[in-house]
Amino acid sequence: MSIRTRLIAGLILGPVSCCGLAGFAAAQNATAAGTAASPDLQLQQVTVTANFIRPGGQSALKMNVPVKDVPFTLQDYSQSFMQAVDTTRLTDLYGYMSGVQRAGPSGYDISIRGFTSGSTDPNSVLMDGLPGLPARTASPETANIARVEVVKGPASVLYGQDQPGGFVNLITKKPQAHYETNVELRANTFAGDGIAFGNRNGYTGIVDTTGSLDHGRALLGRAIVQYTNQQSFRAFVLDKDFMLAPSLTWNISDRTRATLLLEYRHGNDSWDVGLVAPNFDSKLIAPITTRYQQPQDKEMEKGETATLLLHHAFSHSLSWDFNARSVYSEDYEIGFENAAVLKNLTTLSRKDRAQDNHHHVHFIDTSITDLFQTGPIGHRLLAGVTYGETIEDYNRVRNFKTALLNIGVYDPVPGYSDVPPATEPPQAHEWASAKQYGAYFSDLLTFTTHLKGVVGARYQDVQELQKELRLPNVPNSSRAFHSAFPMGGLIYQPNKELSLYASYSTSFVPPNPTAQSIVPGQSLQAQTATQEEIGAKLASADDRISATLSLFNIKEVNLIQEVGTTGLYEQIGAVLSRGAEFELDVRPTNWWQLAANYALIDAHITDDTVTADIGIMPLNSPRNSASILSRIQLPGRLRNIGWMLGVVYRSDRVGNLPTAAIPYPFVMPGYTTVDTGLYYTGDTYSVSLKVSNLLDKQYYQSAFSYIRITPGDPRNVSLELSKTFD
Repeated sequence: MSIRTRLIAGLILGPVSCCGLAGFAAAQNATAAGTAASPDLQLQQVTVTANFIRPGGQSALKMNVPVKDVPFTLQDYSQSFMQAVDTTRLTDLYGYMSGVQRAGPSGYDISIRGFTSGSTDPNSVLMDGLPGLPARTASPETANIARVEVVKGPASVLYGQDQPGGFVNLITKKPQAHYETNVELRANTFAGDGIAFGNRNGYTGIVDTTGSLDHGRALLGRAIVQYTNQQSFRAFVLDKDFMLAPSLTWNISDRTRATLLLEYRHGNDSWDVGLVAPNFDSKLIAPITTRYQQPQDKEMEKGETATLLLHHAFSHSLSWDFNARSVYSEDYEIGFENAAVLKNLTTLSRKDRAQDNHHHVHFIDTSITDLFQTGPIGHRLLAGVTYGETIEDYNRVRNFKTALLNIGVYDPVPGYSDVPPATEPPQAHEWASAKQYGAYFSDLLTFTTHLKGVVGARYQDVQELQKELRLPNVPNSSRAFHSAFPMGGLIYQPNKELSLYASYSTSFVPPNPTAQSIVPGQSLQAQTATQEEIGAKLASADDRISATLSLFNIKEVNLIQEVGTTGLYEQIGAVLSRGAEFELDVRPTNWWQLAANYALIDAHITDDTVTADIGIMPLNSPRNSASILSRIQLPGRLRNIGWMLGVVYRSDRVGNLPTAAIPYPFVMPGYTTVDTGLYYTGDTYSVSLKVSNLLDKQYYQSAFSYIRITPGDPRNVSLELSKTFD
């Protein structure tokens, strides 16, 4: 029997054995309870106190309040949840989050409640409530993330330009007073889809150290370093990434605290555009290991961020926050990009493309929080102002097609290395900026013990400017957008465990400053959306059970969508998304954690200049999605052993809207994947063995279009060793 076969068999049979051992251990404990055991033989039973989903969260209202007091859907996924999924990439967590779907390879590429965001929307994924990731084209690492909050529905009142489906907020790890250093070493290999075990490997090393820098614990420091060297299951793909995240907290006084967080990230990766679907037919897609770029084609990225979080409490009821974030990133792509599948359905045309991009994001948010009474009504008032500026510099060095670059869909043979320089036409060099000014307020009202409410509003002004730096006779262009929009909600709590709520919220998203319409002379309008939501939240008194059920109706108008890979956009009209989401987090016993969710999302285009698009679901949005995540830390004498089981399901998703040539959409089939893992945890160390996609299911994770399809990973086996030093 091969190593791979034995490993898979062990991990399939392991859960069964674990369940049996758990029952045996529990029976032993029960028997021991009736007899007098000697003290040296008595072992302490492990008690799991952490939930996968925390009962509090700050993202929905910019206040640290219980989830049951928020009339919107908010999930606060804990460090325990992240450890159970056991991954170093943020995007691997999305599958276990209700109503969240990956829409591409980067952290920005997500679909929430049927609405998709991408790398041109820095507000789709925030860090500590502020926009701008250090990596535009790759997934953020989890090494410096403490927890992940997901807010569903429009939230523009508090956050400005926000997609109607919602956003993800990454809460980073902060310096701690106690001294601790954790070292993690991870090795992984693919062992599926015909790839032999040990042929495509990866290695990751992480060091996380924190502690007080002085005797009075006024200065606290932390530094996190991660290096990854990862071979892909796809041909000639190797990624090398480095991340450094130092931070410093200064406890100036009992009432004042300042935290400075820095991050540097560098990626030297292979450029991989993905697969193609001839004739929009998923059955005609080549094997998932196929790559159409040259072995030397590269995508290099560098990012630097600085965040300042300042908090001052004037009294127990009045406080001031000043938060600022500055991000600079650059990415350089050079290689042959997928362009179109030719009529014979077996040949792919490609473009010779090189692009040097630079991105700046600067954002300031300052606010006052005041707790006070007006008669019998309690107020928790938040009022603030924001200023933000984004600068995009897209230098298209090369971008053209030639038949010399054509390659076979099923037998791609790399070898043609370059195009004669004389054939290269000059390309655009676009520079664009967007300045945004905003003022907002929200008030959490307490009318009675059982009845609460939220009201809020925002005014937003956006000024955009675009310049062409290379091509002659291209005039500068400018756009201005401004709007005022409200939100509100009611919460009825018949008892301390149950909350019933209804809410109304809005979103406002101007087009990206570099976005130009594919229709000559057309001016793109701001996207606006409204949502009505009702739901119920349950939180048991012992914190063992929490659940959220929500029903929502979102309508967005003036939806903007990129046309293939042209770099141009179309204003396709309107999208309506209706659905229901259910999320359950429960600890059935002291040693078992369980989370489950299901989302039914009926999203479709209701208005479009292309009539064939009407009635089609938006890109990458599954109608049905579900997941289950379970982790057992065995009781009694087996308390050091743990077992994880996860199942993710996604139904069919659209990957390309109908075109003039093909009057039907490209649809990616649904899929179900299974993950499992075994853990051994000691006092200061742990060992984990995880198998992702245990059954080696072949599936397509997402698509930008029919020529940019991202396949899901085949079976992957990872071994992690972790050691903590105090």
